[in-house]
Amino acid sequence: MSKYVINCGHCVSGSFDFGASGNGYKEQDLTRVVGNLVMAKLKAQGHTVTNATVDSASSVINALSKICAIEKSANADMFVSIHLNAFNKSASGTEVFTYGAKEIPQARNILNNIVSMGFTNRGIKDGKGLYVVHNTKSTAMLVELCFIDSNDMKMFNAEKMANAIVLGLTGKAVSTKPVATTPKTTFYVRLSFNNTKSEIGHFDDLYKAKEFANNHIGYKVFDSKGKYVYELAGAFRVMKDWNDDSMLACFDNLYKAKDYANLHVGYKVFDPTGKYVYELAVIKPTPVVADDTTYQVVSGSFSNRENADKQVEELKKEGIDSFISIKK
Repeated sequence: MSKYVINCGHCVSGSFDFGASGNGYKEQDLTRVVGNLVMAKLKAQGHTVTNATVDSASSVINALSKICAIEKSANADMFVSIHLNAFNKSASGTEVFTYGAKEIPQARNILNNIVSMGFTNRGIKDGKGLYVVHNTKSTAMLVELCFIDSNDMKMFNAEKMANAIVLGLTGKAVSTKPVATTPKTTFYVRLSFNNTKSEIGHFDDLYKAKEFANNHIGYKVFDSKGKYVYELAGAFRVMKDWNDDSMLACFDNLYKAKDYANLHVGYKVFDPTGKYVYELAVIKPTPVVADDTTYQVVSGSFSNRENADKQVEELKKEGIDSFISIKK
């Protein structure tokens, strides 16, 4: 039996490595559907399989480094990274990248198997410029299944794609019986379930979703049916009104929330229940009286000079002259 490392391309959150999209699909979602099937089918044949999929990373290079670190520690025979292409909505076909366009039997078999499903044969191509092909220890290939933004998706079938890959790797026919898998629930990290644009990540694992939400105060976790399942307690929101979508930021510390609100005239601080707890009082300057007496108006105090400068700029935008007085 062989050892395989399978990577489902791109992250679902936490970086700029989100992959392509088209026809209502996201690449990072489809690579996981196909990749998970591939891994399950290989395991069913008795092979050792390591999952090198990275769901979250701080950057693209951070994600790629994590993938290669997993591959190197697995001491595998072969590494396969699964992707979908995108270009101009009319390009189509399947291609496989190997180092120096080396003719690897398994790569050629996978390509031929997918092409037999009706996809255009774009060939074996040089992948030495691809990080996961160049920086892995085992025999490596990156499979571009088809183009996600073209008519290729009319033929796309995750089960058949997975069968084509497994058959190409092992030379063994894949059982037509579906591999037993546990139904998964997707957990979405959003400000509200219906605000899909606010989504910053989604996970199959509730623990990972909660952990990610904890790093983005104000965001909640919802299940696939829209049920609210988690939110970090004690979050103070900086917004104009509790019932609108004007939230600028959220903090677990009231002092930090107030400090941030001080930089944005017209914004208030609300506690987790929606109760208004703070707003910077901006007082219009009193006209100068005949005896030339002036009155000083203090609109805020800061421990950070940069924040004080920002407050002065905000007040100037409101037509209020202001200056900074330093006290030690």
